[in-house]
Amino acid sequence: MASEANRRKLQVGIWSGYAVAVAFTALALIAHWQRLIAWSWTYYGLIVAKLATNTLAWWSLRRRVLVLEAQGLNLVADLVVITGAIYLTGAQTSPLFAAYVIEIAVVAMLSNRGITVLTSALAVACYGGMSLLVYAGVLPARPAPVDYTGGVTGAYVAVDFAVRFGLLAGLTYYLAAVLRVLRERERKLERHARALIDAQQHKREFMTNMTHELRTPIHGVLGVAEILESGVYGELTEQQRRAIDAARTNATQLLRMVDDLLALARADSGKLDVRRARFPLAPLLRETVSAARWMCGRKPLTIELDIAEDLPEIDSDRDLVAQLVVNLLSNAIKFTPDDGRVTVRARRRGTGWVEIVVDDTGVGIPAGELPHIFEPFRQVDGTSSRRYGGAGVGLSLVKTAAEALGGGVRADSAPGRGATFTVTLPLYAPVAGDGSRASSASDAADATSTTAR
Repeated sequence: MASEANRRKLQVGIWSGYAVAVAFTALALIAHWQRLIAWSWTYYGLIVAKLATNTLAWWSLRRRVLVLEAQGLNLVADLVVITGAIYLTGAQTSPLFAAYVIEIAVVAMLSNRGITVLTSALAVACYGGMSLLVYAGVLPARPAPVDYTGGVTGAYVAVDFAVRFGLLAGLTYYLAAVLRVLRERERKLERHARALIDAQQHKREFMTNMTHELRTPIHGVLGVAEILESGVYGELTEQQRRAIDAARTNATQLLRMVDDLLALARADSGKLDVRRARFPLAPLLRETVSAARWMCGRKPLTIELDIAEDLPEIDSDRDLVAQLVVNLLSNAIKFTPDDGRVTVRARRRGTGWVEIVVDDTGVGIPAGELPHIFEPFRQVDGTSSRRYGGAGVGLSLVKTAAEALGGGVRADSAPGRGATFTVTLPLYAPVAGDGSRASSASDAADATSTTAR
């Protein structure tokens, strides 16, 4: 409440307090003048106390001193004055009970839900306490205006109408103000949502166009490296061959990263097509692991492949399966230190599923990062001084590809104990739009969670 954004609301509340004090004073003077209620200095004392707390709240807000405390005291004073007015005009038979409702509506418009609920609770406490004191005889019973005048008089009708009109008008005004604020916020949210949707669309178009533009020069670098290696420009020395190998390796890594970005952009725009074909999974895994060994570079790592003998053929997208395995291998190699081990396992699971597991002896993943590792562009170490490269799209693409194929992925890790990624795929990938993807995802629900070991 004391923040800069709420200062204007607090000022509105303070000026509303002055207006209420003036209105209650005028009402009391008219009621006494027309002999509708008995004279009582207590009521005017309560109004003076309200003016004092209101002025204190204004001063604290202006000086930025004890703002919350002064506003709380002013709120309590409001409820005490209202309760006093209700008591002096007949307690349970008073026509002023609706003043509580107006107070709560004002607080709802100017503050938050917690303070509004607290105000309502304080109002109930004030009214309940006053009622109990009257019932117990601690406070003398006060007659209602209609009882004090001995019946309905012209003055009573006029004042009663003015009071009820004022209460209804005040309540209507503040409720309308609350609705106006809510509608304005709704319009702002709609504008922000439209802006975010447009920005997301522009981002997708940019990523798609940029990845296409980047592929051309990368293929050019790879082509030149191949020409140089063929000896067209003369015999190469061993040092030159190593330099060409390094250039080709780096260019291939960059091309794979660009391909991942392109696939992620297509998936984000709903254009990740699943091209189903029946193929044996075991040869694909052997080819993929063999082709991925270049990612180790000069890093001394052991890559093992363990394929169950009964691993069946699957009806799925061969390229997507290969891409998700390559990304898991790349992630494992990147985070596994020298002389470590990366193992790829594949086995049948149940009657309609296969499971591909990639585990390593790397640095592991902190428990706090596990729920977020499949988010796009999310990295465990995202600082400028991070030790590991990458753009943070590999694991996101693994999750996207696995779900597009009707399966799921889960991660199991702990710092210093390596990481295990398990991809579960159906033997038959769903066809887009046939509704089978939803059932596949439901069947693979236990494989789409992320847990810590």
